[in-house]
Amino acid sequence: MGLFDRLRTAGQAIAESSDGKAGTSEQDASRLIDEGHVLEAEGRLDEAMQRYLDAVRLAPNPARAHLNRGNILLLKGDLQGALNAFSTAIKHKPDYAGAYYNTGNALLGNRQLGEAVASYRRALEIQPDYAEAHCSLGVALKELGQLDDAVASFRMALKIKPDLAEASTNLDIAMQEFFSIGNVLMNNGQLDGAVANYRRVLEIKPDYAEAHTTLGVALQDLGQLDSAVASYRHALEIKPDSAETHSNLGLALKELGQFDGAVAIYRRALEINPDFAEAHNNMGNVLSEMGRHEEAAASYRRALEINPDFAEAHSNLGNALKDLGQLDAAMASYRRAMEIKPDHAEARSGFLFSLNYTAHPLAYCLEQAREYGR
Repeated sequence: MGLFDRLRTAGQAIAESSDGKAGTSEQDASRLIDEGHVLEAEGRLDEAMQRYLDAVRLAPNPARAHLNRGNILLLKGDLQGALNAFSTAIKHKPDYAGAYYNTGNALLGNRQLGEAVASYRRALEIQPDYAEAHCSLGVALKELGQLDDAVASFRMALKIKPDLAEASTNLDIAMQEFFSIGNVLMNNGQLDGAVANYRRVLEIKPDYAEAHTTLGVALQDLGQLDSAVASYRHALEIKPDSAETHSNLGLALKELGQFDGAVAIYRRALEINPDFAEAHNNMGNVLSEMGRHEEAAASYRRALEINPDFAEAHSNLGNALKDLGQLDAAMASYRRAMEIKPDHAEARSGFLFSLNYTAHPLAYCLEQAREYGR
């Protein structure tokens, strides 16, 4: 005889007893509830409900039976019936944390978020170490847009029960929401807000390399170069093979005037990804700042081998050639940059500047000035 058969037999004996010999004790009701659990697990909800109703009649305090009855009503889509059952359970047992928790779950599923939060908080007043209630409270708070409070709830759930997968998953979701908000704010030029959100991400997950990198970008755009460098270096400690982060670090070092350091970083980026056109271009910019124009031109040419339509690299190559005195070649590079990107102001300026120092006829110079000087 299996477990269910034993429970069913016991339950039937109790339910069919009419002479009171089996009694109406809490122990008898508990057996019926246990049988109901087995029936629920098998998907036999109507039979489980009957066991719980029998338990309600037998138990001196039927709170647990009403709670389980409410769970089945909720599974069947009877929200109000479930809430009534949970409320009845609480009347019989006012300090029933599980009933408040299930009430919160029912309200959360019906998008009654404020009431759900109140129910979860009441459950936690009764049982502060109720990890699942902390987690569900966090879900409700997240849905209300209260992300900081939601994160605190998920963290508390994991502190109590480190293997609670739902809390861990929801904490990751909240972290990604902070990260997404940060990206939106940065794209809209709201850099201080972006920085705040990236910092929240890193409070949750300190080893999130991408968040360190994007924080660095935001700080760099704010002109906080030393802090940006620190963020990029943190990212590289976690993910040392990120060519993009190396390139960002190189740019920050260049802006700080640390040219040798920037060159070393760009070389490392290109060791990781030799076809990283942006890094070749940025390397060229540093070399130009150092007066190493031949090497700079070589870097720009390599960038253009990888990406022939890289307008910025064409313009930068023009600048290097101009500084080398190769004005006709410089003008050709500027012209190509403007073909790709007609509003490229630096290329236009460089072209017209170079035009003044060439041996072209005056009429040609005037024609070019009219065409590119608009």
